[in-house]
Parts: sequence; structure tokens; C-alpha cells
Amino acid sequence: CVYIYIYIFYIYPERPVTVFSNGTLRILQLTEKDGGSYLCMFQRPNGEDMELFQVQVLMMPPKIEHLATAQKRVTSGENFQVDCVASGLPDPEVSWSLPDGTMINNALQSDDSGTRSRRYQMGKKDEGDYTCHAKNELGEDEMKVSIKVGPDFPRITSKAQLLLTARLGESAYMTCQATGEPPPTIVWLSPSNDVITSSSTKYQTLDDGTLVIKKVTLADQGKYACVARSSAGDDIKNIKIQVEPREPHINEQGGRSSMKVPKYVFIIGLGYPVQCGKYASLVHSLT
Repeated sequence: CVYIYIYIFYIYPERPVTVFSNGTLRILQLTEKDGGSYLCMFQRPNGEDMELFQVQVLMMPPKIEHLATAQKRVTSGENFQVDCVASGLPDPEVSWSLPDGTMINNALQSDDSGTRSRRYQMGKKDEGDYTCHAKNELGEDEMKVSIKVGPDFPRITSKAQLLLTARLGESAYMTCQATGEPPPTIVWLSPSNDVITSSSTKYQTLDDGTLVIKKVTLADQGKYACVARSSAGDDIKNIKIQVEPREPHINEQGGRSSMKVPKYVFIIGLGYPVQCGKYASLVHSLT
């Protein structure tokens, strides 16, 4: 019969330490305080014997794999992901600090490789330094990434209105709205490819980019171009206008009429009959 006794020269009293009947010693959740000498003593029929075990707890301070470049340029409105790969024993806790100093750790995502990443949809206000922090009992490491948000190309939000039918003599409205960084300026081009200015008495450009054509005539037909322009580039939307003519009116009655109009009329002072179609306005004034 062999009796086994285990003497631990250094025991952290709050640690879960278990000695099994077969002589196995188990310490859960090792820390640096569990390192040291462990002496196992056992009783044989012919006397005592012992064996000394030296336990060294391997620990490493956090270390972050730094990126090749600490400065990045992204486009406004796009999603941006930056990874922070940290190692250490025990595993370090990873967090991010935003340019305004806000600390974020509950929104982090990880995978089996130890990568911790932060995803952002970038805008101009999001420029600045993003810092990844890795920390464990032995220390802390950090990695700083400086983000510069570039311009966002102008984008016209809706290009559905490609054909507009306007009634003769009434106003026509053509919508054009755009987004971008910096905010784009809306410029309208007439069918003759001339820039429509704000001082025009025929046209009016509203604050939302809508172009108003006042008292549409047949001469206003054609293709108009809305140009959203900024330092980042241009976007274009073409709208074609067709003018719907009004029905002729005789004696303030429009459309088809049962009223009989003479085919020929005499005009005072002319001396001979003329066809009604050529002098419709004169016919109206004489009847």
C-alpha cells in the first residue's frame, strides 16, 4: 500500500486546488501566483519517498500586430473595417477608443484567429485617430490608426423622371436631388446646352434643386440636363419635356363644337372672300 502526500510550498489560498486519490494535483485557471515548487511525498512499505515539481506559469504581455501604414483614406459613406490582432498570456482584453475619446468594447467582433475588428460607416465627422487597446495582467499595448475621409462623389437620388408632359401655358416642374460630400451644387442645362441662371425670368430653381419652367410654350420642348457637381465629380440626369398643345377655342368654347362656321367670309375693305382657316382670328372678331 502506498500513501501519497502532496506538499505545496506556495499555495494561493483562493485558487481551486484539487488532489485526486491517484495522486494527481489539479489547479484551475492558472495565474502567475501559481508558479513555484510542488513537493509530492509518498509512503512506501520500506519508507518514504518524494519528488519535487517546478511549475512555471507562462505569461506574456499583450502585443498588437501593427499595420503596415498607420494612415488610411476612405470614401465618405462607405463602410470601413480596421482589424486589431492582439496576442498575450493570458488573452488580452481588446477595446477601441474613438477620435472623441469614447471607449468601445461591447461592439467588437472576433474570430478564431484572435482578430478584433471595428466597422464604421464613415462620414466627414468621423475623421481622426482610432486607437486599439490590448490589456492583460502584465501590461498594455496599443495601435493607433489615423483615418482621413475623402470626398463622396455626387449621386442624384432619383432618375425615374425621364419624360415629362407639360400643358401649354402652364408651369412645368422637374425634380433633381443629390447627395455627396462635399454637398453638390445643382446646375440645369437647357435644350440648347446653355446654363440656366438664377436671374432668368423664364426659369426658377428651387432650394431642393427643382427646376420650374413658367408658362410653357412649344419652344420649351426638348431635353434638359440636371448636373450635380462638386469637387469630387459630376452626376447627370436628363429629362425630356413634351408640350401638350391646347385645343382651339372659338367664342371661348374649347374642343369640338356643333357651331357652324362659314367656310368663306368677307372681310370689310378686302373685297373678296377668304378661307376661315387662314384668318381664324379675324373670323372670331367678325362673328
